[in-house]
Amino acid sequence: MALIFQRLARNFVKNGYYPTDSETMSRIIQALSFNGQSCSLIDPCCGEGTALAEIKHAISDDNQVTTYGVEYDKERAWHSKQILDYCIHGDLRDCMISARQFGLLFLNPPYGDSVSDKAQLSASKTGRLRLEKEFYKRANGLLQFNGVMVLIIPYYTLDSELSTWISRHFNRVKAYMAPEKQFQQCVIFGVRHKVTNDWSTTEEYQTTRQTLIGVGNGDIKADVLPEHWNEQTFSNHEGDGFYHIPELLD
Repeated sequence: MALIFQRLARNFVKNGYYPTDSETMSRIIQALSFNGQSCSLIDPCCGEGTALAEIKHAISDDNQVTTYGVEYDKERAWHSKQILDYCIHGDLRDCMISARQFGLLFLNPPYGDSVSDKAQLSASKTGRLRLEKEFYKRANGLLQFNGVMVLIIPYYTLDSELSTWISRHFNRVKAYMAPEKQFQQCVIFGVRHKVTNDWSTTEEYQTTRQTLIGVGNGDIKADVLPEHWNEQTFSNHEGDGFYHIPELLD
């Protein structure tokens, strides 16, 4: 599938910004579906806005899909404002955004150690303070229940702490390696759910957590994100195997 907005992007790496390449985006889009009347999508580290614009272009038909972005870099934010419905030029950490308002969270956060951790690079009991973790903590609550997350991070940042967070907040979690190998990225899909007191005792939680930890430390080699997504390939998923973006809440 040709990605029309990718051709408009400069796609450069700067200050921890690693834009999602066109091949990875094409494969991600095949996993997503929307059949409702209206939905809202958010990318809190949207860069030049091309990823969210491509998703909207792919799932929009006779429905209303609204895109929201946040971008710290002035030049990239200006570009995003041209192709997204709304874009804030600012840092997500300084933004006030209502919780549970979006059907899709596309999160490709900055990569690297958090500023507060650079003076003490020793790992704590829970792991290093990484920008990926900080942005995940701030962003995952933006999703409405049954909303879909697409998280793109270097596979080695999946330590015990981050793996536990993802396993707690999401079900139907699947992790794949991106087809583009340069930045060692993995692509994680999940569906936001209401966490119950006994969720951490379920087999799904335990299996998801151990799998993510295994991918992060290299004990488990995740499959490459499939070139073609279909229900036969993913029959172990509930329903038809696709990740369906829910309608906008009233």
